[in-house]
Amino acid sequence: MNNTEIKKERVVGKRLGKQLHLQLQKSGPLAIIVVKYYLKNIENVFFTLLFPVILLFLEGFAYKALAAATPGMSEREIIASLVNAMVIMEVLGIGLSFLPPAIIDFKNSVLIKRIGATDLRPGFYILVNVLITFVMVIIAIFWTLLLAGLMFAWVKDSKTGEQFGWSIAFNNHTPLMMVFYLLTFFIATTIGLTFAAIFKTMPGLQASVTILSNLSSFLLGIFIPIILLDQIEVLKILRWLIPFKYSMTPGIELWLTGKITINWEFYVNIFVSLGLIGLFGTLAGVLTKWQQ
Repeated sequence: MNNTEIKKERVVGKRLGKQLHLQLQKSGPLAIIVVKYYLKNIENVFFTLLFPVILLFLEGFAYKALAAATPGMSEREIIASLVNAMVIMEVLGIGLSFLPPAIIDFKNSVLIKRIGATDLRPGFYILVNVLITFVMVIIAIFWTLLLAGLMFAWVKDSKTGEQFGWSIAFNNHTPLMMVFYLLTFFIATTIGLTFAAIFKTMPGLQASVTILSNLSSFLLGIFIPIILLDQIEVLKILRWLIPFKYSMTPGIELWLTGKITINWEFYVNIFVSLGLIGLFGTLAGVLTKWQQ
């Protein structure tokens, strides 16, 4: 490499460094704007903080009564499945329902036009939104687990007389469970971004998100215990059509049994999950028309 090529590389490196520094300088004000947008939307606050309380309270009694009335069914296991399902619901809800409407709102607002007139890149704007929703989903996961512990740690199993304990929400598997929750979150986020790129208005976006989230919620055990769903072959087959099945199948096994079976299906689930993130992330980038 001669001196001329070295000088060119240094010039390019300095320009890239200046661009990155400029983007980071503007990320603070942009992040504040985005956070204010999310907090002003009362649905976001309700879904993150209050909705898990309501569902855990209502479904907790129903699940426990179901297990108590069913011979051979463990009350602790069925409550644990409910706790996991509530966390999955939060992850899907934030990934699918928070970011896409924000993207459409900002694309149709004066703000995104002002951003487009500056040297702040649209990709960086998306990145700031993803990082903020990432923080929100972490808060939502631990908030939901904390609520579950407060509600069920002191509950006694009617068959054994033993308290469920805090391990009903926090146990040795919780750190590894975060991997599967976050895989699910990124699948939901990239699918949501793809929906935001396809649909130009809120009604179309909301309809697609509602159908996908409700179907996923049902098949992943949020409305009916996953233990019962697994006994119905047609529902087990339908679950293969849900993109979040691949990231959460090992997680559900870990949560309920305390172990993961490492076999071909495990590797298929992981590779398909990563492939879905890459596929929908690429689609979102290709389909998004920022110039419009």
